[in-house]
This record gives sequence, C-alpha cells and structure tokens, in this order.
Amino acid sequence: MRKAYIALVLITSIISRNPSLALTVPSGETVPVTFKHPVNSADVKAGDVIAVVVDEDVIINGILSFKAGDTGVAYVEKAKGGGAWGRPGYLNISSAEIKDVNGDKHQCVLSIDKKGHGKSSGIILPIIGLIILWPLLFFGFKKGDPVVVNPGQVLYAITGSYQTTESK
Repeated sequence: MRKAYIALVLITSIISRNPSLALTVPSGETVPVTFKHPVNSADVKAGDVIAVVVDEDVIINGILSFKAGDTGVAYVEKAKGGGAWGRPGYLNISSAEIKDVNGDKHQCVLSIDKKGHGKSSGIILPIIGLIILWPLLFFGFKKGDPVVVNPGQVLYAITGSYQTTESK
C-alpha cells in the first residue's frame, strides 16, 4: 500500500511539473512577439507569410504555455510601398498563428495597421510646375516612405479565433 501511495505522489508530481501534459490556452491571452526579420511594406504583398518569435515566456494558470523563442507566422492582409507623388506606404497585418510549448498552433489577432510618411511637396510642386514652372515636374517623382517594422519591436498577439478583412 505504501508503494502505491509513493507511486501516486510521484505521478502527480510529474504531471503538475510537465506543462505538456495539461495545457489549455484560453481566448484573450496576450503573447508578446517580434518579427524575425525587418518587414518593409515595399517588399511584401497581401497573402505573404512572415515569421514571428515569442519574445518572452507566457505562463497561463501557473503553466508555461508559450516559451520565449517559440515560433509562429503572421499573415499580411494589405501592403503597399511608398507611391509616386509622395503617397505613403501602407501595411496591414491582422492575424497570426503561434506555436505553444507542445507545438500546437493557436490562432491569434495581431493588429498592425500603419501608414508611412508622405511627402506633401511631391504633390504641391508638380501642380505649380505644370501651371507655371514645367521644368520642376521632376519633383513629382518623389516617393513616399514605406512602412518598416523592425525585429526588436515587441507586438502583442491575442489568442483566440480571428476573421480576416480580405475578401476572397
């Protein structure tokens, strides 16, 4: 009887210390992530997949659920590099899949909706050039800045299901 009791205590101890045996990730949990590489709106397009990495350990209900260094992917919804006439670039990423310590994938909301910097003189000068100073037209070829998200920037993914805004 004593051996059975000791075995039961050991098994209970092992189960309580091993997160892979009892892991549940509820919706609404925050997981800090970063991109593995810089993301430039001029270099990506809608539908592209971008690698992300969990930035720090996430413990849910006393169990390590996401470990720093765990991987996942983010999905580009819309992207546009800087345009002619000073129009700024645009980047929209609204969903991700992140792996937990067991390797199971979790759907997450990852909200990035950024606009680059425009160059207003790119619009004003060509109009003046067309009317009065036509040689100044070449200023119209000034491009707006794309959106750049660097790897060190921490973003927060929220676990749970997501809906994309992209129509199929």
